[in-house]
Amino acid sequence: MKLSPTEIFKGKKIFFIGGTGFVGKVTLSMLLHNFPDVGRVYATVRARDANESKIRFWTSIVTSPTFDPLREKYGDGFDEFIKSKVVPVNGDVGNEYLGLEEKEAKKIMRDTDIIINGAGNVTFNPPLESALRTNVVGSNNIIKMARLMKKPRLVHVSTCFVAGKRSGPIWENEPVVGYFPRKDELVGTTFDVNREVEDCARLSEQARQEADDAVQAAKFREAARNRFIDEGRDPDDEADLKSAIFRERKMWVRERTTELGAERAEYWGWTNIYTYSKSLAEQIIASQNDIVKVLVRPSIVESSNEYPFPGWNEGFTTTAPLILIALRGQPIIPVNEKLVLDIIPVDMVSGAILAAAMNAL
Repeated sequence: MKLSPTEIFKGKKIFFIGGTGFVGKVTLSMLLHNFPDVGRVYATVRARDANESKIRFWTSIVTSPTFDPLREKYGDGFDEFIKSKVVPVNGDVGNEYLGLEEKEAKKIMRDTDIIINGAGNVTFNPPLESALRTNVVGSNNIIKMARLMKKPRLVHVSTCFVAGKRSGPIWENEPVVGYFPRKDELVGTTFDVNREVEDCARLSEQARQEADDAVQAAKFREAARNRFIDEGRDPDDEADLKSAIFRERKMWVRERTTELGAERAEYWGWTNIYTYSKSLAEQIIASQNDIVKVLVRPSIVESSNEYPFPGWNEGFTTTAPLILIALRGQPIIPVNEKLVLDIIPVDMVSGAILAAAMNAL
């Protein structure tokens, strides 16, 4: 039987997480452009309250060039079309029910046919707690939301680099749960995602305890005083110094948890905390047997091929340094013929996400 995306998406209600990001904006726009008969899209927009969420959606998201094809298609009716299809929701994956009231979460989920989760902390080596909050705790929170649906369906955007530091072909049908890149080296070692989460929480607590050490506390004070002297401020003003010491401590804990997290990711065989935490998120989702779930694993996402127009990009992405040095006259870029610059246009990724959603419905 031939599948018709237009028919499959017709009237469907989609809960879209991460629609404010680089990939998310293209995916949301492409969904509305190609499948205007979609029922409704609940789009999470993180803000302080629901009103600010709506304002941010209309001033920062809809104004993006990614929505230009829709502006051209609907002209003066553009705003009305968006209002008829998209409901901005103030949500944060790091919070239970994404920060919604339980009653509101249940109401939205009962009206939802599928969740598309494109949220994630994409910094390569963020503080461990930050990565886990978005990519791991966030996954658990989304699963809890999914279970409020009549039939739980979830498309989760991950990364192909969860494969880690391995050579040769790595097939997509390799088991997700219990995976770690060095499993062929560390024979007999098991990898348990729940234990990893517990161990990471212990590492974060370890960093905080180290920060309470008397010598470390003295170093924070010394650093704060030196900073005041450099800035021409009074180093003996205890009131101001107290907040400066707290800041030094906070920065040190962040750096220490990043260091501990990177060491752990490296040992298991991942390149950084990002790929490590994304793999943990995959394993949590894959282990849920009562949910229809699809993992989407793009490589390095770059400027668009066609949609919203050829070459659209946003921010300082992976190939930006190469383009910058070329523009500045650098005629030679060191390469190795055996290495692959594994990039994919953002609109191809968006198309794959929508195809995954279509097949899950």
